[in-house]
Amino acid sequence: MNRNWLYVVLFLILVFTAFYFYHRGSTAPSLQVQSLVLSDLNNKPFDPNTLKGKKTVLCFGASWCGECRQELQGLMKLYNHELKELEIVVVSDEPLEKIMAYKEKYNYPFLFLRTNASFSELGIYSVPTNYLLNKEAKVVKEKTGDFNWEDASNREHLLTLMEH
Repeated sequence: MNRNWLYVVLFLILVFTAFYFYHRGSTAPSLQVQSLVLSDLNNKPFDPNTLKGKKTVLCFGASWCGECRQELQGLMKLYNHELKELEIVVVSDEPLEKIMAYKEKYNYPFLFLRTNASFSELGIYSVPTNYLLNKEAKVVKEKTGDFNWEDASNREHLLTLMEH
């Protein structure tokens, strides 16, 4: 009888541990954009307040991430037409050389920045992690994974969220 209870307790611990790690990786953390320490590709400080006045998509990603590349390719297809009013900012915690090579390889027209903190220090455990910012540079929506900009009704909804 005692052995069965031990198995039940161990099973419950395993389930709760799995749930904790799943939830941690699937939830975008709260983010205060103005508190981010960022630098541009010339390693000069970037002031997040310069994003004020623009609707911004803030994408935290990495050069090795296939889903990040897929999302950026989708954004690029729409960038000059349906999304021309947006500022798209890609943030990585990789070395500057890797970020520059990644941007050049795919010829992305977006602003690329480097965070001085690791993603885990920011509470980001999964990439891509995305934030929509309104014109006051306040986060109005966050999501781990792709926002699916190619779906017209979803795109309209997301753009509307950024108005507030």
